Amino acid sequence: MDKKIRPACSNPLWGMSMPAHWQNASPTKVACKLGHFSWALCLVVLSLIGAHSANAETFSNQNRQGLPHSFPKSRSVIDASKAPWNRIGSLSIAGRQFCTATLVADNLIITAAHCLWNAETSSWYPSQYIHFLAGYQRDTYSGHSTAKRLHPNPEFNPRSQPNTANLLQDWALVELQQPLGKTLGAFNLHASLVSVADQTSYAVGLAGYRSDAAEAMSLDQHCQLLPRQTPPATTPQTTSPIPSSIALPSNLLLNNCHGLQGDSGAPLLKQDAGGEWQLIGIHVARVTNLLPPSARLKTALLAVSALEFYDTFLSLAPLSTQPFLQVAER
Repeated sequence: MDKKIRPACSNPLWGMSMPAHWQNASPTKVACKLGHFSWALCLVVLSLIGAHSANAETFSNQNRQGLPHSFPKSRSVIDASKAPWNRIGSLSIAGRQFCTATLVADNLIITAAHCLWNAETSSWYPSQYIHFLAGYQRDTYSGHSTAKRLHPNPEFNPRSQPNTANLLQDWALVELQQPLGKTLGAFNLHASLVSVADQTSYAVGLAGYRSDAAEAMSLDQHCQLLPRQTPPATTPQTTSPIPSSIALPSNLLLNNCHGLQGDSGAPLLKQDAGGEWQLIGIHVARVTNLLPPSARLKTALLAVSALEFYDTFLSLAPLSTQPFLQVAER
């Protein structure tokens, strides 16, 4: 059985049309080349029925006009100009590569580390080439800032073949020149997933910019975390190419949201008891389980838990940032 994994970032090599507002951006070479990320991994994809979480405000059905036929019905175009969705934005890297990022403090966004890596030069992109458009939707946006300083996880190895340990390190915090969070607000980080045992099938959501509809923010709120058993002590987790869901580290979150290139760095969200969305992780990879031709193509997503980047977040976030939630809302 052949099983493959692909990164969630997008670039023109996959046929994505470049948003008009990035046409004149610096022509630095594309980092996210298809060949660079043709990673072969193994994963047992669990079969679950997606749950429907509390409603988000979406556009009417007529807004599906112009969307590709393959665009999942469970994922809806949302009004990115309204809170809290205007805290999520399109991240342009040199005007050629696009990911999703989220405000987590006045001047901080979180995204996937692989989005910021230039494979052509084997280096991180210069901060001046990184543009964040908060609440971007069809040539309008709520705020814009270039990056001031990049803080990719030093434990992430962009040259490594994929394995559970490296995927768990695939995150980066980016300081912005402009404190967009002062006016737009920021998502709270949520410590609801301390261990594998906590990962019961409760509802989550994923919001970002899929490459097949990159001009519109869309939300899948019909998905769940996939439950799994606690890995046995003898199960290798540091270098294995994800042999099964049981072998995943506890802070690598398996879910059945619909994601695609462009969703890299997108927030994995959970609603608390009061209906407020909390950021529990960021999307880093899409796992495709290629079954025999007669079978349906099944996919699952992997997200890095907010627990992985919380310490770095604390060291960078302004004192005014709301505290990390230590107690899970059940």
